[in-house]
Amino acid sequence: MNPINKRPNRAVVVSRIAICAALYAVTIGITAAIPTPFSIGQFRPGVIIPALFSIIFGTLVGAVGAALGSFIGDIIFLTPLGLTDPFLALVAGVPGNFVAFLIFGVIINRYRSWSWFMIDSLVALFIGNFIAGAGVVLTVFQIRGTPLPFGVALGATLGFAFWWLFTMLPFMLLVLPLILRVFLRYPAGRVWVGGFLTWKRESIRHIAVISVLVSLPLFLAFVLSYTSYLSGAFVALGSIADLIRYLILGSAVVLLFTPFAPKIAWG
Repeated sequence: MNPINKRPNRAVVVSRIAICAALYAVTIGITAAIPTPFSIGQFRPGVIIPALFSIIFGTLVGAVGAALGSFIGDIIFLTPLGLTDPFLALVAGVPGNFVAFLIFGVIINRYRSWSWFMIDSLVALFIGNFIAGAGVVLTVFQIRGTPLPFGVALGATLGFAFWWLFTMLPFMLLVLPLILRVFLRYPAGRVWVGGFLTWKRESIRHIAVISVLVSLPLFLAFVLSYTSYLSGAFVALGSIADLIRYLILGSAVVLLFTPFAPKIAWG
């Protein structure tokens, strides 16, 4: 077992949360000026920071660090650019990030395998982004603006969720394993990620099969969006319908690259 994960005292946990939050906030600042299709929220590859802290230090550190870091980063960097405001950051970014990395940490620290890492990344990020998207739609339209019909509000929420998911997933599945590999190359680094060494070793073929199975619902949703089953919902989305379709397709394609993750991490 990684000695760092053995019942740290409260001061140590708080310090780890503070470091996670600070690093996450800095990464938010680095990408703050990159334009996004919806002019709300941002391109956020920095999600690998709370994910890394969840793996190394446990679920609580990653989840709370993500929530605090998101709020701090939003206030310092995104609010001056008009991409959010304190209330929106509180009702969208904070709960979305907390729930996402709570789910991620619980699953990955229980099952510890690359197959579960892939499933966990998809599920946790989608749920967290859906919560954040719902917070944005509720605040911007239902509370402050003209209320949207339920179908349009749901479509807008899914639009935000899939946009953020598509921008985060490649970094989770391909860059985070690279960071873990850097840690493993040095004796001091192995102390920090020692628990990662207990992950189940799986064949590339097994991970590839799982990645195909996990991506199938997204491919199916993309195809069905052109049929009578889902076309009505997409028509209601108007001009953003095609964008959401291709974000769904892009997320599915990214999942197919997951078998490269263990190769990146362990060489």
